[in-house]
Amino acid sequence: MRIPSRALVILGILLTVSPALAKDNQSKSPMDPQAMMEIWKQAATPGEPHK
Repeated sequence: MRIPSRALVILGILLTVSPALAKDNQSKSPMDPQAMMEIWKQAATPGEPHK
């Protein structure tokens, strides 16, 4: 009974801390829409295997 309760405590701590860590990793300014379109265009372009 002691191990499952420790696991629940650890899980609770991780769930509490993870949103704060996620906010720190977000970029400070949003990406330029034109730059995003270029990235998506490059990702959608068929590669050599599709020719």
